[in-house]
Amino acid sequence: KRVALGAGVLGVAGTAAGYYRYKKRLTSNAVITAEKYHEDQKETIGEALRSKENFDALPKTLYQYTTCPFCCKLKAFLDYHGVDYDVVEVNPLSKKQVSTHGYGKVPQLRLGDDGPIIVDSGEIVALLKPILDKEAPEITPEEQKWKDWASTTLVRYMVLNTNRTLSESREGYDYVSNIVNFTGTDKVILEIFGGPIMYLVSQYAIKPKLKRTAGYDGGDVRDALYKELNGWVEEGLGEKKFHGGDRPDLADLDVYGVVHSQRFLPVFKDLQENL
Repeated sequence: KRVALGAGVLGVAGTAAGYYRYKKRLTSNAVITAEKYHEDQKETIGEALRSKENFDALPKTLYQYTTCPFCCKLKAFLDYHGVDYDVVEVNPLSKKQVSTHGYGKVPQLRLGDDGPIIVDSGEIVALLKPILDKEAPEITPEEQKWKDWASTTLVRYMVLNTNRTLSESREGYDYVSNIVNFTGTDKVILEIFGGPIMYLVSQYAIKPKLKRTAGYDGGDVRDALYKELNGWVEEGLGEKKFHGGDRPDLADLDVYGVVHSQRFLPVFKDLQENL
């Protein structure tokens, strides 16, 4: 009993500490914006993106979390445009794989073997679109409207729907057992604490934000998600194959990336069966 009690106390303390670190990280992340980070590398980024030929010639490395909606949005864009890149999985608690980069969030895309590094899914796409999408180098206001929705309301509903219970939250970290660059200790810590931390984040950070910004009434979160995505189908797609018409635009790629980020989890199957 004493061992079980001690383990329980340690688990609660570890989860609380992890949630505190999450809240603290939000504050530290706001210290340096993606724009400022890029400004400090202006010359090297400019040279790397001077032409598509320059960009294509560089080896590229994407730093990501497997289930991060913003990482998957960027991957959808890169994959659609046929960009080759290597992937480094980042530990979502320690972030040691990007600890020397001077920027704490993912995704991050390194251009070349020793930099520069461009960050923030929206900023990365804005930098790359002019050289990768010559047919439509500018983002239209209609694209931006749905991109903003996907990056805020849709992401938050997806997170809330993958963390309805502690059991679901723990399932969201099952993927770490397959990450080859994580140590055994990394995997154990993530499997024990990752789920409970995300449960707290979803209930005490994401849910209140949805109530403030998206009119969430506190009802069934699955129904609320279905309603949002049905709105996308009816208003964003209408009678078209894609929001972009005959070919996907950034709105299509963003929505796909956000939803596909949870492909390992029950919410993804539910969406396939109910929409």
